Amino acid sequence: MSVSNNLAKGFDRSSDVDFPRFLYLSLAYCSEVKSMLYLAERLSYIIAPQKENYSAKPPKSPKSSPASSEA
Repeated sequence: MSVSNNLAKGFDRSSDVDFPRFLYLSLAYCSEVKSMLYLAERLSYIIAPQKENYSAKPPKSPKSSPASSEA
């Protein structure tokens, strides 16, 4: 939740200085999640395929066509 919350906070700020700071915070929280996944695997709480599933990048969303964005 910290990742998405920091992205939202950064987006909501109207400062060009604040937004990159929140992006870097989000990236740091992603690193923490990866670290916890490695630890969970090492302690046998999860197995490697589970770790890979949790750490896989989400599929890219299809780009919307100009026609679909018109209302």
